[in-house]
Amino acid sequence: MMKKFINVVLVAIVVSLAGILVCSKVSAGNEKFKVGDINVKKTHIAFDNSKALLNTKNISTKEIIVVQGIELPLLPTFDSDKKAIEELSDNQIVKAIKDIYGYDVLSDNNWEDYRFASIDIIDNPKCPDWSAESDEDYMQLIQFFDIYENKADNKETVRCAEGLGERCNATLLREFIYMLPSESQKKIVSNTKFESLKANRPVNGFNINAAVSYAAKYGPSSNTSNYADFGDEDCTNFVSQVLENGGHSQTVTNNEKTGWWHKKKNNKHKHSLSWIRANSFANYMVVGYSTTSHTKFSSNIKKGDFIAADFTNDGEWDHSGFVTDKVTTNNNGYYNYKVAQHSPNYHRWVSEENNHWEGIGLVGGKYGRVRR
Repeated sequence: MMKKFINVVLVAIVVSLAGILVCSKVSAGNEKFKVGDINVKKTHIAFDNSKALLNTKNISTKEIIVVQGIELPLLPTFDSDKKAIEELSDNQIVKAIKDIYGYDVLSDNNWEDYRFASIDIIDNPKCPDWSAESDEDYMQLIQFFDIYENKADNKETVRCAEGLGERCNATLLREFIYMLPSESQKKIVSNTKFESLKANRPVNGFNINAAVSYAAKYGPSSNTSNYADFGDEDCTNFVSQVLENGGHSQTVTNNEKTGWWHKKKNNKHKHSLSWIRANSFANYMVVGYSTTSHTKFSSNIKKGDFIAADFTNDGEWDHSGFVTDKVTTNNNGYYNYKVAQHSPNYHRWVSEENNHWEGIGLVGGKYGRVRR
């Protein structure tokens, strides 16, 4: 998961010490870092989220990566995947997806099919009238997916960490850091050894009215003339388009794991991960404010803000949107605001049906304000 890299002027002279691997400088502007033996420790940290709609007794953090003595917990996962799936047997959205799409019973083999369908079903003509993004069964299923995918994410993070000792440099180290859960990120960059790796919020021109105009036009439907469409995983691709059409210049590289960019040649599209992945976009553009309270969140955002959601507050951002308008009075416990987003595609006030943003915090999720 790719992130923005900080150019530094410091040229470090690193001396090889016993038991410590010394990382060579690969390009001008990159620091050299000492990285000792990378250890992966087993642990069991209970998942503390009493509002979540899942059985949190079946969720825990099981691995910690230790870098230079700094312990970095990974994402929480289910203790028993089988039990987690069985506990969705009465979930009405799961049943509706099975019937409408003709899938086999939810399992480890087809859970990703169910995840894609959970986004598509909201606007499917065959969707039950009672179903909505704010429905408790719907949010329970979304939270299930959020935790279920963490096992694969953790494996990727461990693989990245294990490769640091062989060819460590600032670029690789930043890549590793931004694969970590948000609290572990804060922990390592707050250490004086690695504080220069802390991301800086990109400073770039941005025309809010131009961005709002683009978002309002292409929130309900995709702009396939100029950009790719990732279907049920298009939320961050869309907000990146909004940001670009608001005047924010791309940072183009030849590596999908660096910069923030989109390229189109011969009707084929290439993207940086920060262009298309919610967590990478949030890390690259920097989350300036976060909270689990929707009331506080709504009072701390404004027209022109990019917003993110972590559905279970597990430390990884899952969804992106863009605020096109906001009222000035607090009604029904929050300041109503209008969101343009994809997956599902819409441009709606939070108070409208099938806009789920107000319910994220009620079931243990977290909100983020990105780029400001």
